[in-house]
Amino acid sequence: MSVISQLVAAAEKQGCSDIHITVPNAHFRKDGRLFCAVRDKQALTAGALDELLTDDAKARLARGESFDYGVSASTCVRLRVHLYPTQSGIAAAIRLLPMRVPSFQELGLPAVISQLSRLSSGLVIIAGPTGSGKSSTLAAMVTDIAEREGGHIVTIEEPVEYLFSHRNALIHQREVGTDVADFAHALVDALREDPDVIMVGEMRDQKTIQAALTAAETGHLVLSTLHTTSAAESIERMVDVFPAEGQRQIRTQLAAVIGGVVCQRLMPAIGGGRRPAHEVLVATSAVRSMIREGRTHQIPSVLQTGRDKGMHTLSTHLASLVREGTVSRDTAMRFATDPEGLARLLD
Repeated sequence: MSVISQLVAAAEKQGCSDIHITVPNAHFRKDGRLFCAVRDKQALTAGALDELLTDDAKARLARGESFDYGVSASTCVRLRVHLYPTQSGIAAAIRLLPMRVPSFQELGLPAVISQLSRLSSGLVIIAGPTGSGKSSTLAAMVTDIAEREGGHIVTIEEPVEYLFSHRNALIHQREVGTDVADFAHALVDALREDPDVIMVGEMRDQKTIQAALTAAETGHLVLSTLHTTSAAESIERMVDVFPAEGQRQIRTQLAAVIGGVVCQRLMPAIGGGRRPAHEVLVATSAVRSMIREGRTHQIPSVLQTGRDKGMHTLSTHLASLVREGTVSRDTAMRFATDPEGLARLLD
């Protein structure tokens, strides 16, 4: 067994989500917490890094750049590998992903996610910080669509994480840096590829956001992610990347195509494991009007009154998790975006 396979097997056995290698140590992350799993093992950790260093990675790292790629480690687990130079040498951050895409139920996703995946067109955003499970949620949505609707699904990722294979759908996965130069060019290409659904791993810049809006505007369902922590912030982030003189037009475009925004966090649960908490915004006529007119500061009030549409704030979900004994009050307060509002709900 290779060195990296040994580390992956050990991490997998302990239920860990990530491996960090910085010679001579290796750290594992379990339930959101990092701990040292291998200490002062120069030969072992250096050997693991050597196995991860592909020729392309060596060339990129020699230029002082980082390198990302995905690889299947076994029949059960796939790795998302990020290699980067540091003052103490090359380091690796490895995310462990199951080969089988988890279902909505296994991920603990709200029922409204299934409704959003049934949209025929528009833009659905999954938001949250790094490590909050955004990629898994997107993968579950893609799998649900493939099994239920079929059609042509194009994914644009950096790197490719989950591997999709479904008899009912035609799925093409394109990797940025390997199959296409960047997200924006891949989105423009996708419009010529007769897709029904386009999944974009991340909307990072103005060109990608504009291309995603255009794709949604032309009748496609676009699924993507943002590194934001609330529904209102997600809307503002998309608008703010554009020059001030163009923001009014972007608000109009976004208001027309937005289907929904789901913000999620992963928290340590009482008794072990992690539990997701969500904030859900569904695009109603009132929400579209707020986006178009720049009144996104009013979105939290809509979330509080839109329960019949599947909407709720993060604080509302956190409070329910505390009351049912799933997560502790301290944990909920630590992950809350509005601690004062959460405290009022709990007290």
